[in-house]
Amino acid sequence: MSDRILVMNDGKIIESGTPEEVLSNPRDPYTQRLIKAIPGNF
Repeated sequence: MSDRILVMNDGKIIESGTPEEVLSNPRDPYTQRLIKAIPGNF
């Protein structure tokens, strides 16, 4: 379990927030693609 999530792309942090924030409302297109790739995604 985690209190905060950091999404990195090419070694740079592109998005951060609570799991609920990042998974329910991803702002960055890279994060959106990552979430869509999860089997049975959210």
